Amino acid sequence: MSTSTSTYGYFIGIGSNIQPKTNFIKIIQQLVQLFGQIELSRILETEPVTIERDNKFVNAVSYIESNLDKDLLKQQLTQIETDLG
Repeated sequence: MSTSTSTYGYFIGIGSNIQPKTNFIKIIQQLVQLFGQIELSRILETEPVTIERDNKFVNAVSYIESNLDKDLLKQQLTQIETDLG
């Protein structure tokens, strides 16, 4: 895996309406495991818009610092999403 010696700051939108409270906690745990300390905005619960869903969404924004470039970071985040279904 290619990394850089520079550290980049990233804001990451987090959200789930599939087992939202359980998956949200798992997302945060995986981010901490991958990147160490993260900063997290307040957590909002929102109604679905333009889709029919029984569950509300749980949403937040996190800030991380990483030496991964944006493409490798995207791969890591996509893997988290895939793992959680």
